[in-house]
Amino acid sequence: MAGSFGVSTEFLDTELSNFIYVGKLNCKIDKVSGVIESNQSRKKVQLYNQTITQGDALFNRVQKLARILDI
Repeated sequence: MAGSFGVSTEFLDTELSNFIYVGKLNCKIDKVSGVIESNQSRKKVQLYNQTITQGDALFNRVQKLARILDI
């Protein structure tokens, strides 16, 4: 990543560490593997799935109520 941006690895580590520390980035730096791992997506995916499930259940209840009111 440092090579792609034309900066040194140390500079990139320092900048990313600061952003991670203040909470601007939800990830961690794996120095052994030399990668940056994001850990935010799991929470967002879980929240998205929960919202879809609750919305679907609400929609089904509204449809049932509409059928009862039409009779």
